[in-house]
Amino acid sequence: MPNRKAPHPKKGKSSIDLQPDAIEAKRDAQLAEIERIRTRRGKLEGCSKNAYVMLTRGWGRASWHVRAELLKASGWLLYVERLRDIWPEM
Repeated sequence: MPNRKAPHPKKGKSSIDLQPDAIEAKRDAQLAEIERIRTRRGKLEGCSKNAYVMLTRGWGRASWHVRAELLKASGWLLYVERLRDIWPEM
């Protein structure tokens, strides 16, 4: 698998918060939400499993920009999981 480099962020105001403390706090909050899902359902599957993988596998090697992007993507996956709690047939 070829090594892919993340695109360089555009100059100017970014919509992503690149403060390391904020990124770590948001990651901890999302991992806690994933743990609540695991406790409630007994296992992880689907979007919650993918979000967990995003937040654990390769996290240490990722740059802060990539970590912020991973948080954004996993946040959407957890949003879908919250919708599944409301509408279980999804």
